[in-house]
Amino acid sequence: MRFAIIIAAVAVALSTAALAENPSKIVGADLYIDLAQYAGRVVILTDGGVVAADNFGALIVAAAVRFKIITDGIDPESFRFMLKNCSSIMLQSQCKFPLLVTPTGEKSANLPVLKDVKMIQ
Repeated sequence: MRFAIIIAAVAVALSTAALAENPSKIVGADLYIDLAQYAGRVVILTDGGVVAADNFGALIVAAAVRFKIITDGIDPESFRFMLKNCSSIMLQSQCKFPLLVTPTGEKSANLPVLKDVKMIQ
């Protein structure tokens, strides 16, 4: 019995680690609609483009959906790139890339808030 419990605990730990290493890939519309389901979970936003980057964060445009990037946990090199290249309110081609993000579940001015943002090369 004790051995079975240990095996089950190890299996849960391994599956949790696998989820952390392989986050779900999701488009902006699905993330917006299912925001509560993904709150606190790392996901890859596949169709976003960064605009209006400034010292407060940035916005992501994903089709008809907008998200707010906050600076909490943001990858410094990703943020540096966004500040240098994605400060325009018009989406630039070099600012469209997949992003590793963690939805907070909160909204700011009706924009879902994303933290721990990192560009995926």
